[in-house]
Amino acid sequence: MLPHVLRLTPDFSRLNMSHAVADLSFGPHIPGSPPNPLAGVARGDDGRTGTWRYFARVVPVSDARAGARHLSSHQYSLGEHFEALRPATPAIPSVSLAYDMAPLAVTLESEWAGWPHALLRLVAVGGGVRALAAFLDRVAHVVG
Repeated sequence: MLPHVLRLTPDFSRLNMSHAVADLSFGPHIPGSPPNPLAGVARGDDGRTGTWRYFARVVPVSDARAGARHLSSHQYSLGEHFEALRPATPAIPSVSLAYDMAPLAVTLESEWAGWPHALLRLVAVGGGVRALAAFLDRVAHVVG
């Protein structure tokens, strides 16, 4: 069927394949998680035409953090590929999305590590600030 279509419309270089994705999600948004990779994406506004392929790897996520209600959703990582339409190539420009489910699952958990851990982190930050101040003092004396 494709050769007949190509005979009817031989020049696909003028076909506008620009597209925009407002949001693509596989479940409710989990607070504190990164935004979806395709949210707000617009492609094809540079005048090129061709084939856009998006490949999404979907991972089940369960949010069981303290203070949050238990929430199950899915997040995804994204790969994309663009192939420009070449003259005299029997191809039709397109936009496609393929996705697959990962065999793994992610569970988000958090717990309070206790006061000793909090005190240790506070002392570490203080030591880092002191070391940085000493370094800047040395640089100021060497340069100045």
